[in-house]
Amino acid sequence: MVNKIRTIIFIVIGIISIGLSIRCYSYKAMEFTEKSMYGGDAFTGIQNAGAQTSENVSGLACIVQFGFGSVLLVAGLGFLGVGLTSPLGKKQDEENSIVEEEDTTSVDENTPKLEQSQSE
Repeated sequence: MVNKIRTIIFIVIGIISIGLSIRCYSYKAMEFTEKSMYGGDAFTGIQNAGAQTSENVSGLACIVQFGFGSVLLVAGLGFLGVGLTSPLGKKQDEENSIVEEEDTTSVDENTPKLEQSQSE
């Protein structure tokens, strides 16, 4: 029961993480302020400093967007993979135990026949 709950939680976390990575990649590029000239006064320097800062923040946002999107995508695929392989491993273990049980019953049936033939 606990393994089923863990499997379901891993699958849900994986799907949410992949969805968030898609949303992170879907953001469009940010706009930034253009540099301009006002003549020779101090307002030109202030305007250009603000424009450079907004351009740098826009570039940083693109880097962070790609980084978080990649981490979320890889983590989501990992959680999804772990969640989906857990039930498959259980089915293989059950099939192996069924085969082992069939093999032991055939050995048990043959063992008394050998004892009977030796006692006669």
